[in-house]
Amino acid sequence: MEYIYLTLTVETSIPTKTELLIALAQATQTNKKTAGVYSLLSVMQAAEHLGLTAWYVYQKIYSRQIAFHKIGGRIFIAQTDLDDYVARGRVAALGEKKAARK
Repeated sequence: MEYIYLTLTVETSIPTKTELLIALAQATQTNKKTAGVYSLLSVMQAAEHLGLTAWYVYQKIYSRQIAFHKIGGRIFIAQTDLDDYVARGRVAALGEKKAARK
């Protein structure tokens, strides 16, 4: 298991759980999956990325069609999991050779 270390500057108070989650999401936003670090998206960000509604994304999460992470009661989707979901929905064009199955 790998850990992500965040450095936060706390001037007046201890950050809330929400502030820590936002900092984590921002820290991993620019990285796809490098050395065990995930780029996590909120459900709203994932919906915007797919051009769909958040309600549709929640449906896919609850039916376990999109993998997700639950952190502090909030749902996040790794960019790689979202990419996998999109790739599974690909339909080959007519005349396109089928890839050999592993």
